[in-house]
Amino acid sequence: MSKEQKKICKKNPRRTKDFDPAYRTKVDLACIGIFIVSRILKRMEKELGLSIQIKVAAGDNGFACTQIQQAVAKYFGCQYVSKANPNQNVRSRGLELSLGEFFKRFSHIQRTISIRGKNIVVEYKAARVFISSYGRKVFVVAIRYQGERDWQYLFGTDLTWKAESIIKAYGLRWLVEVFFEDWKQYDGWGVGALQRSDEGAVRGLFLSLLTDLFLLYFQNTDESLQEHGRNELYSAGTVIRHLQAKAIHQAIEGVLEHDNPRKRLAEIQEKLLEIVEKRVSLKHARQWSFKDLEPSKSLKLAWGRENRVHLEKQRLMITCKN
Repeated sequence: MSKEQKKICKKNPRRTKDFDPAYRTKVDLACIGIFIVSRILKRMEKELGLSIQIKVAAGDNGFACTQIQQAVAKYFGCQYVSKANPNQNVRSRGLELSLGEFFKRFSHIQRTISIRGKNIVVEYKAARVFISSYGRKVFVVAIRYQGERDWQYLFGTDLTWKAESIIKAYGLRWLVEVFFEDWKQYDGWGVGALQRSDEGAVRGLFLSLLTDLFLLYFQNTDESLQEHGRNELYSAGTVIRHLQAKAIHQAIEGVLEHDNPRKRLAEIQEKLLEIVEKRVSLKHARQWSFKDLEPSKSLKLAWGRENRVHLEKQRLMITCKN
């Protein structure tokens, strides 16, 4: 860094942001969520007489810190799988180097692994190393999917697991995305936020679970959705589209069986047109007025000359640069 750059840095010191204790960080909220889930599971075991065993918890690299690892170990007592950054330091034979530099020493293994129900070809290399920021030894798996150039660094807190098991466990994290997709597109409130804050989130979740329960009951009672037996279930979107197709079939069947099909079809069309919401197009802007989007005559006399001077200066600056 040059002397001029150092002077600039001294004039503009970095200001550390003061955290408001009233607003918790995402890590604090995640730890609270882990505690609440553990209480709910214990209550379910007690009231329903179930035996629930949690084998693994997974999170992305935003939740790979020590606090999350300790919370999972305390309340769940299971393996925690997450992703580390390539610039995190590890200790190896008295030396401290980055995770990316450390794994350059190893040769990779190519395997076909079942991830999220699909067989995927991956390259990986693994080692049990001490990561300085975590203050502990973890099992790190450097993985690269087919067609990718960069390595991803997964890790598990339980050193007794195999590398392929950690890869499969981290792939299960995407089940949360499937839940969000069903919740936003097919269950719950959809794209509309009908109620905000914590209460709105809880009620939306309850509505989503009730919708899933109804769809599960419908799959078990509808013969056309039992091709694969009761061991496999269809997605929420598939069942909803199936219901829509059956509703269309019933409507057509009702029109054909009516004494006057044309009259019945006209009645259905009239009802549908009443239901469909008619929204005015904003992009065509026919209802907008652009009459005022022009210079004011009175202000032209007062500021017109100065405005022309500024425009001429800008034109000269552009000409000089070119």
